[in-house]
Amino acid sequence: MSTVSGADPIDTRPGFQGLLEYMAGNGARVILIENASPCARDLAVQIAGHRLLQVLAMN
Repeated sequence: MSTVSGADPIDTRPGFQGLLEYMAGNGARVILIENASPCARDLAVQIAGHRLLQVLAMN
């Protein structure tokens, strides 16, 4: 099992990829995150992840 870092791009993380696949399979369109820092400690990674979700229409 590999370790995920807060500096890793969001779209390369297996757990996040699984979440997107799950959501695409059941029509969910909202992801609630209480605090973005565990998802990405690097602001640029947070912004890139948010943009990815906007492109996928899950904002």
